[in-house]
Amino acid sequence: MPLNLDLNRLGVAVCVVDVDRDGVFRFYGINDCAARESGLNRREVAGRLFSECLPADYARRLTERYAVCARTRKVQETEEEVDLGFGAKWYKTTLTPLID
Repeated sequence: MPLNLDLNRLGVAVCVVDVDRDGVFRFYGINDCAARESGLNRREVAGRLFSECLPADYARRLTERYAVCARTRKVQETEEEVDLGFGAKWYKTTLTPLID
């Protein structure tokens, strides 16, 4: 059953990421909560590669994690301190593969 959901109505940060056939990851979009928590602009990240929106080292680490999630098709969880250029913050992240 298809589910349509306004991600901005959720009280948690949500990033939707797409991966192409070549294994390239890009932001499909982020909700308002994710934008507030990260300092990223929703309109500026939509459709862009991690490396175009995030510090290089973090973009590389994030790409590696998403690759594991896509390859294993299993949930991946991490906790880490990240500085996206707006001061360091702790993030608990859950990557959930949705296969279409």
